[in-house]
Amino acid sequence: MRDHYLIQANLARTSGEASQFLSRQQPSFDSIGEEFSKHVESIWIEAKRLSVDSGSLFEMLVGSIFIAADLTPLYSNAELKEAIGLEMDYLIWNSKSDAPVCFQLTSTLRERFRLADLQAFKVKTRYPRAEFHLLTMDSKDVARRKSTNFESLDSLIYCGDDSFDRLIRGVKERVKPSLVERELLDTKGLTLHVDSGSSS
Repeated sequence: MRDHYLIQANLARTSGEASQFLSRQQPSFDSIGEEFSKHVESIWIEAKRLSVDSGSLFEMLVGSIFIAADLTPLYSNAELKEAIGLEMDYLIWNSKSDAPVCFQLTSTLRERFRLADLQAFKVKTRYPRAEFHLLTMDSKDVARRKSTNFESLDSLIYCGDDSFDRLIRGVKERVKPSLVERELLDTKGLTLHVDSGSSS
């Protein structure tokens, strides 16, 4: 199976339309270049052209970028013990600051930034050194929100331009990822992602 590497990394539960599509565009994590935003944008344009399911594809694509950028261990569907009821799409525990770096994903923005700002506030009340980022493929709505002052959200990022590259570079500079099961609720959806070293 071409998409076996995505299943092995727990980015896809089973082989399906989105995972097969992504593995055709991106044969391995090693095939992802350093211009992450261009990689994301080109795959997204092709997915839209072929009407591939965007929600699951976006999550797999962003997870692939984190793995390619060596930002593992990485958790998905993670719920912090000190912020119960709030599930993060992706979470990296930063052992440098002993705090979470949280990422929420939404392919279309709409009013999702308001919810993400509230979620960021809830997390930072318990973890003052936490980071909280909202990632989207909605360039038009992101452009409209540039001047919005968020109370707690660190960034609203369109993944198809260089703001996404700057975010990844910044996280790599600031963050030393580590395992942190002690801080997470052991929920049914909690998933650990690591680069197994076998990316093809």
